[in-house]
Amino acid sequence: MLTIDLDTARRFVLGKQGLWPGRRWRGLQGTEQAMNAMEYLQLDPLQVIARSQDITLHSRVLDYTPGM
Repeated sequence: MLTIDLDTARRFVLGKQGLWPGRRWRGLQGTEQAMNAMEYLQLDPLQVIARSQDITLHSRVLDYTPGM
């Protein structure tokens, strides 16, 4: 059995989600790549401040805009 320490596991999970070490993707193609990497994205039809999918993608894609 392979064991890894907690910091390595944390970096792996955050890196897989595009959150470590910072924003990994860029532009329209990067938005598509981020959505594929996340494997799940809640689409929210309501907009109070921002839609949930826009908040999620903004944290992962540099220069993300809701139209992407």
